[in-house]
Amino acid sequence: MPSNATRQPGLDNLDDLLDGVRKAGLPTRLSTHGSVRPVPGSLDIALYRITQEMLTNALRHGDSNLVEIELHYRQESVSVTASNGVLPGRQPLGESAGSARGLAGIRKRAALFDGTVEYGPDPTGTRWWTAVTFPVGGQR
Repeated sequence: MPSNATRQPGLDNLDDLLDGVRKAGLPTRLSTHGSVRPVPGSLDIALYRITQEMLTNALRHGDSNLVEIELHYRQESVSVTASNGVLPGRQPLGESAGSARGLAGIRKRAALFDGTVEYGPDPTGTRWWTAVTFPVGGQR
């Protein structure tokens, strides 16, 4: 059995992750909606890693302004959404972009838990959002 020193980070570690991103110069805000409840351990880790990738994408491709992370706990699902600004005149990251590996990694992790992934620019083209939703509560 692994010791606490080797435990993979999960949702309980998001504050530490966000603090590290803030220290790197990217303002970040986390909000939680719904009744917080435990999720299975491996899904907990996947949600953390997906959030980590969302933040990495915002650092690499965003405008260095506020990144908003939202956790939504619903009756039959849990989701994480990230929204960040894009640089003026820069084409937002998408499927055809050369460095879409972050999105591919997010999709791969989501697929392991029957999750869905949505992403793209907002209607104004000034913000990029990524949302990942997982079924929970007997849905599998």
